[in-house]
Amino acid sequence: AKEWLRFCGEKHPRCSPLGDRPLPTRVIDVGGKDSSRVRLVVSHGRLDRYIALSHCWGLREPITTTKDNLDRHVKEGIEIDDLPQTFRDAVEVVRALGFQYLWIDSLCIVQQDCEDWQREAAQMPEVYANAAVTITS
Repeated sequence: AKEWLRFCGEKHPRCSPLGDRPLPTRVIDVGGKDSSRVRLVVSHGRLDRYIALSHCWGLREPITTTKDNLDRHVKEGIEIDDLPQTFRDAVEVVRALGFQYLWIDSLCIVQQDCEDWQREAAQMPEVYANAAVTITS
């Protein structure tokens, strides 16, 4: 998969350069390969590469970022073991492909905050369009 991404970035004008894309408002820093935590990061308009996860929430609501835990997710991060399996798998893929950032709606959009949700949900088409890769589950 790394070779496919490299080839795409080098040979397809629409894909190149992969690193020249605006990060969404918040992304998850997946840390190093042995890190047991991921951390929510405010991008402040920085340009970098990231991977997006498109997933179905299903019957059980996944772990979310709310007004109550936003600061904790930014300062302390989230234990990988506390993430649902789909999110853990996405973190593993992001690390394996050599990326640092992952976007997951339930963690990167503040849930139960109407203003944040409306603003960020309106940006979702750009989030997926600017992602170097979108993982679907």
